Amino acid sequence: MLKTIATLLTGLALAVPANAQQSFKVGVLTDMSGPVSTYSGAGSVAAAELAIEDFGPTVLGRRIELVVADHQMKADVAAGIARQWYENDGVEVILDVAVSSAALAVMEISAVVKKPVLLSTAASSTINGSACTPYAAQWSFDTYALSRGVVAAMAAEGAKSWFFITSDYAFGQDLEADMRNFIAETGGEVVGRALHPVNTQDFASYLLQAQGSGADVVVLANSGGDLVNSLKQANEFGISAGGQKLAVPLISVPQLKALGAGAIQGVVASNGFVWNHDDATQAWSERFHAKVGTMPADTQAANYSALLHYLRAVEASGTTDADTVMAHLRAHPIEDAVVRGGVLRANGSLEHELYLVEANPADQMTGEWDLVTVLRAVPGADAFRPLAQSACPLVAN
Repeated sequence: MLKTIATLLTGLALAVPANAQQSFKVGVLTDMSGPVSTYSGAGSVAAAELAIEDFGPTVLGRRIELVVADHQMKADVAAGIARQWYENDGVEVILDVAVSSAALAVMEISAVVKKPVLLSTAASSTINGSACTPYAAQWSFDTYALSRGVVAAMAAEGAKSWFFITSDYAFGQDLEADMRNFIAETGGEVVGRALHPVNTQDFASYLLQAQGSGADVVVLANSGGDLVNSLKQANEFGISAGGQKLAVPLISVPQLKALGAGAIQGVVASNGFVWNHDDATQAWSERFHAKVGTMPADTQAANYSALLHYLRAVEASGTTDADTVMAHLRAHPIEDAVVRGGVLRANGSLEHELYLVEANPADQMTGEWDLVTVLRAVPGADAFRPLAQSACPLVAN
């Protein structure tokens, strides 16, 4: 299950001091081959490697060592690995933790042992809400931020009625709840919902319910393999061709590429990172592509940013003490090749710029990865839940 990745850069080995032989362990806990691996997995590992390349091979005089584990999409497995890493293997920080159920389980261990966990894939609002801890940071987005821009954009186009196809776990339930609030604010109405279990293959019955509802918008409140399957089948059922709009709050560039232009045209989504948004994002993404063979998902890019700033905070603080390091991260702006205008808030959410995007039709693509057009950049202060509304007990409302 576990493997170790050497991160000592070629050509720099002779420069490492003798006391660096005690390694500084960083753990990437992710889904390596399951339904969300396309936007976590090997890409998250590659992003962490790029962060180490950019920071340098040592921190506090210790050689940085990257360890990786596959939690198999199981919260109990994730918690067991986290406990082993933190308590026995000397891992200083855990990154990624794909899927919210696994992230919430690891957060509990992190809080007990007082070591950081930096989440780049898990998006449940509960993470920075009632379950928040001083040692957890949610580096990409949450269901509130994903929902807000999508609902506003579709309501502005006249959408009044909505139907949800929702994955029956923490992320899907939180996403639907947040979207319902925004729909109500716009004067819209939810006319139906269909819950499906994780790893569903056949979405026919759910899509037939959505079609029969006559809703203006069908929301796919799911992720990973479930999102890919439901989006493919929605295209086969002619959801868009029949006049209904598809809202997909969370979808990554690698998923869009795999689906193909025919299945994604007109899809509106929120992204935390767009690979060709500017020169800096494109240069970083081309380095990522050279490693992995795909352009990065926004969640993978977030893994880079999280580790880079964590290492900088450790070096600047002169300690691995989690309270000191997390305080440093909260006190300094987060700005790099992939994150714009970042501020780590008291509830653990990283407030930063998001992008409302629409999938390009095939005849408008200028290259194989020219998959989306940015409709607008959304400042972090507008995208994320105001702290005054936070359920996090660490926030003084």
